[in-house]
Amino acid sequence: MNIKIKREMNALDLLCVLKEIKPKVLNSYFNNAYHLAENFFLFKFRGEETLNLLFEAGKRIHLTKFDFEKPRMPSPLCTFIRKNFNRCRVVYVSQYDFDRVLTLKVATKKGDHSVMILELVGNGNLIVTDSSLVIRTALKRLKMRDRSILPGESYKFPPLRGFNPLEVQASAVLDFFKSFRGNVAQALTRALNLSGELAEEVCARANVDKSRKAKSLEISEVELILQEFSNIIDSIREGCLNPQIILDEDGNVVSVTPIDFKIYENFRAEYFETCNEALDEYFSRLAKYEEEELREKVRREVEGKFKAILEKQFERLSELESEALKYRGWADLIMSNLDLAQRAIDWVNGLVKSGASWGEVARHVSRIEDEFLAGVIDSFDPKGKVLYLRINGQVVPLSVQLSAAANASSFYDKAKGFLRRAERARAAIDEVRLKIESEVEQALKKAVVKPVKVIGVVRKRKWYENFRWFISSDGFLVVGGRDASQNEALVRKWMKPNDIFIHAEIHGGPAVIVKCEGKPVSEQTLREAAQLAVSYSRAWAVGLEAASAYWVYGSQVSKKPPSGEYLAKGAFMVYGKRNYLHDISLRIAVGVKFEEGVVQLLAGPPSAVSRFTSNFVVLAPGSLDRDVAAKKVKSLLLERCSEAAGEYLKKLSISDIASLMPKGGFRIIR
Repeated sequence: MNIKIKREMNALDLLCVLKEIKPKVLNSYFNNAYHLAENFFLFKFRGEETLNLLFEAGKRIHLTKFDFEKPRMPSPLCTFIRKNFNRCRVVYVSQYDFDRVLTLKVATKKGDHSVMILELVGNGNLIVTDSSLVIRTALKRLKMRDRSILPGESYKFPPLRGFNPLEVQASAVLDFFKSFRGNVAQALTRALNLSGELAEEVCARANVDKSRKAKSLEISEVELILQEFSNIIDSIREGCLNPQIILDEDGNVVSVTPIDFKIYENFRAEYFETCNEALDEYFSRLAKYEEEELREKVRREVEGKFKAILEKQFERLSELESEALKYRGWADLIMSNLDLAQRAIDWVNGLVKSGASWGEVARHVSRIEDEFLAGVIDSFDPKGKVLYLRINGQVVPLSVQLSAAANASSFYDKAKGFLRRAERARAAIDEVRLKIESEVEQALKKAVVKPVKVIGVVRKRKWYENFRWFISSDGFLVVGGRDASQNEALVRKWMKPNDIFIHAEIHGGPAVIVKCEGKPVSEQTLREAAQLAVSYSRAWAVGLEAASAYWVYGSQVSKKPPSGEYLAKGAFMVYGKRNYLHDISLRIAVGVKFEEGVVQLLAGPPSAVSRFTSNFVVLAPGSLDRDVAAKKVKSLLLERCSEAAGEYLKKLSISDIASLMPKGGFRIIR
């Protein structure tokens, strides 16, 4: 089949997206909106889980796992959406007919409703209306033949092309076909508003040649086509999905489908749990492909302008390199046959000294008596006073006014001169190439709107990620407070009686717990937890190299003070025996882990962090300012990380890195 890459979602895709998200979005709360780029929006919903819905006008609507670079200031449209939708409950979400239009309605605090309509048809649009569908604002304000998208106008849904495929009768479709000049696939896109891909799939399932003239079909064939379409819809509604990305033989994306498509049975497929996941991944890859596709097209156009210049420059470079090679070759031949060359020069100069003219020397060359030289001397130029020797099959010119070594030196100098000129020629070529790159970038900026930057993958945060935490060498979760409030919350809410509580034997440090719930904990885990406790304590700020800590069970820790006393926020009473850990070194490792597309910063004892990543920096108390040290840490991590992780790291501020580090001065020891 003729491969045509899918560039936007069709109505069937939207039907599947809605089936998956409707139960989650209904009764959730609209949390925020971001206008990422001209046609890109990200909407956040909070319910039983947080949902991120990505809308690209004219192209796609689906949940996304990706995190995007957000504008510093919201657009006027984004501000309007936030004002009218944020913290409002979603009461309605639906697809209009079998078209590429999604409607979302929220109940406002004023007791009325705000409606958002997301259009994929044409170039796409986002329209906000009141509960009566009177337009309040829109992404694109338009006046068209059949409807207007203008504030104050009543919103009209895009007119359906042809019939509603969910309701049409076979006889009506047959009548349309009889008057249609094109083939069956084309007729289906016009009559039933199907995408070309879906029209071809329905034909394949009905065993009807898509390229047949539409007017040649019988009523039974039309009925079969409609039945196959109905079967596809039924399978979607019943949840019989098999979401997949279709790949060509080179692994490039071709399409994304919610179920198995007969037309792609000979293609490779990559399967996903949900349609939203498949669409999210597909369009992410497609965006990269389209960017590269456009870049190559623009590059070819720009390079065409510089083709003649580059060809001349490369030709000149080749000439200079050839000359350098030639002179270097002559010099090397002379140096490897230095005695021979000098003997030939001496022979010529001997003739001149005996009274021979330069012209007579040339005649002597043709009847030289020295048999050895006769096999080497090729000719002599009396005007230039140049003797030509044949050495190893090559003719080498020698000035008889110079020694053999001086001739070689002269040729080496000339070779260097040509190499310098070749270097300048290369620099000129590089300048042209830089100019090409610059013009390519400029042309790309004009050709497309600024692309939306993906800065990572959104993960569901665990409760402990608000604290300082790490996984010990034995696999136990170790959590520490960042301040007095967190110390309080950690002990009150998260510590169980049979967990282990650890604290530095110094005033001013975090409460640290090992979430073991009574399971045996090794000395290694206890010392790692103690290392977290002492490293984030006041011991770091005063520059200690090592400190002591103690551990007790959670049941020994209480917020209840002795009678008549008061416990400050974040302070606790510890009853019973304390188990001490001495000579705990103050060391913290800051590292980055990149796994399955997810980037995560880690901080904790070096022995624990090193289990999860080889890319980490070890810090000890020292004299470096915190921000200076954080800059160095970021730089070192960037040097060692992958390109994908690097993109994430570049977006992090110095304060993001510094927040992982203790308070005080630093030195980097790894």
